[in-house]
Amino acid sequence: MTSDAIFDLLALNDGRSLVMAGQYRLRAAGGSAEVEITDIATGERSVVYAHDGRDLHITVPPGTYRMCLRSSATKVALTRLGLLERIGAYAAKTVSLIQSGRLTNVVVARLNRRAEGGITGMAVGNVAGQSQLPPRPAPDLAPPDRALASAAVSIVIPTKIRAEMLRACVDSLALNRTVAAEIIIVDNGADGDAMIALLTELSVRPDVRLIRDDGDFNFSRLCNAGAALARHPLLLFLNDDIEALDGDWLAALRSYAARSDVGAVGARLLYADRTLQHAGVASNLVPGPGHPWRGASPEVWQGHPFLAQPGEVDAVTGACLMIRKTIFDAVGGFDEEAFAVTLNDVDLCLRVREQGLKIIYAPQATLLHKEGQSRRRDDDPAERQRRQAELRAYVSRHPEAARTSVFYPSILRRDTDQALPV
Repeated sequence: MTSDAIFDLLALNDGRSLVMAGQYRLRAAGGSAEVEITDIATGERSVVYAHDGRDLHITVPPGTYRMCLRSSATKVALTRLGLLERIGAYAAKTVSLIQSGRLTNVVVARLNRRAEGGITGMAVGNVAGQSQLPPRPAPDLAPPDRALASAAVSIVIPTKIRAEMLRACVDSLALNRTVAAEIIIVDNGADGDAMIALLTELSVRPDVRLIRDDGDFNFSRLCNAGAALARHPLLLFLNDDIEALDGDWLAALRSYAARSDVGAVGARLLYADRTLQHAGVASNLVPGPGHPWRGASPEVWQGHPFLAQPGEVDAVTGACLMIRKTIFDAVGGFDEEAFAVTLNDVDLCLRVREQGLKIIYAPQATLLHKEGQSRRRDDDPAERQRRQAELRAYVSRHPEAARTSVFYPSILRRDTDQALPV
């Protein structure tokens, strides 16, 4: 590539790859352009946005990249910069950096101010882009199956460390008075005195069964082990850091899971401060699936069309996921090999969707999720390597879902969970 190489990305938007290194200018004319950049060697992805009349400069480490374009522009050009142009781009602080080994956008200058404005707007109920969003249509679903609409539920709870959280979780399940349920606790090698005492206490309850798995933490394996013991036609996978807020949530989830065209259903989950944690998973966020509108205040999630109303989503979190046992068994359960810790829930939901079934977000079921308190941190090198391997496996297995969504609006950015407008 010469120093002034120009590529027409509209013409190249066919999966071909480019050998790149250095600084480039991305320019869109007659509209805006979203360019997804994939490092062929690592499978890692980034996404950048160019707008009519505003150049975007990016720095790219040496490598081979694939470009995927979503554009309303009449022309999208990528030009390698000469020395004087590079100096000017840095001086103007218009550079986004694609880092080797971790494809993330370093958001600078103008974009920083934009992001801060979006988060502030979310806090006061003026979510970025909300006024431009179309009303969310009610899901068009089959009527509930009569037998499943009154069926009992097997609740599978993997656990290990935090006795106080497991107790709060199990105690809150007593708020449910309308749905018959058994609780299957999968003990991943608990050794603390408080946890052992609690598990011993729970083991004598007629509605509780315990199994022990002393292997390394593998969320998929633990859930599959619990599901194998289930006696009821509906499965609910529940994290031990979930706490119910009322007694109606389980019936609300069942009312959707009982429909023949629904594959799985998930709840609205809140952090302890009542800000939003989960309202459905967008499969096409970059670098990987995420929870859009995460952190939205109650003023937002109580009235926002995508947060306050039920609807179809790409996936729901395994922290609270209901599915018919027949469907779970038919697709082979959670993938213990490719997705031991992360993305197992998204992979499961996408495989269910491949069967022609819908994944539903049901805010009528709203619970607390003390996310991450019951799991180890994954910030050490081995865990980072594992996380990246699972992300690569996800993009490889689900390339279409990694770029498109059944619900996340195309007018919103894919490189953030803050639902900022493009």
